[in-house]
Amino acid sequence: MSLPAPDAIGFDYGRTLASISHPGAALAAAGQAVLTLLQVDRAHLPVPEMDFGGRVEEEVDRLVDDAHRRDPEREVEIFDTYGRVLRELLGETFEEGQVQLACELLQEAWGQSVKADPEAVAILPVLRRQGLRLGMLSNAPYPAKTMRAMFQRQGLAPSFDAIVLSSEVGWRKPSPQVFLALLSRLGVTASRCWFVGDEMEADLMGARSMGMTAIAAPGAVPWGAYQPQLHSWDELPRMVRASRV
Repeated sequence: MSLPAPDAIGFDYGRTLASISHPGAALAAAGQAVLTLLQVDRAHLPVPEMDFGGRVEEEVDRLVDDAHRRDPEREVEIFDTYGRVLRELLGETFEEGQVQLACELLQEAWGQSVKADPEAVAILPVLRRQGLRLGMLSNAPYPAKTMRAMFQRQGLAPSFDAIVLSSEVGWRKPSPQVFLALLSRLGVTASRCWFVGDEMEADLMGARSMGMTAIAAPGAVPWGAYQPQLHSWDELPRMVRASRV
């Protein structure tokens, strides 16, 4: 398949550049830290103390999923969502600053369970040496502060010229608005930008609808179900070289 030569490449984050597992013990510890922060009477908790963090996250995920089903392209306000869950579970309203700290504590626990793909991390400097601008575009309703700190710890942040998070722009893939934000920050036109992701509708169809070249990440979809797709990350620089011939 002949592809147009790119000036930039955008990447999805979760399940493209990084894998996600359940944080388990880290989430339990974060839940206890939240209870201490909020000065909660632990004798009257609706769930066992060690399960509190997990219960909060389950309820937050439920509300986020409900909101995304109602309006798939709009991002939720995550601090409001956490405030609602804490109020419903604990029967009291907490100050905005307390809710934000509680959210960040729980999200930092999740951050321990997200691992950047070492092969993907290794290929980013190779692409930059090919003269490409690189961007990341993530449907991440979580606090931008926490997400960006995670990118730094994983060694991803220095490789990107632009990082666009749905929590910052208020829109989610496949919304044109969030792809336009990425293109604007990269300073390229859609026809000169590739996008690599794992989700068919949000990433691949969303990018294609903007006129970008959408490429499936390694392992994203069954072989033959979508073209073009990568079988390994080291294919990507070769595809760039081939497009410039």
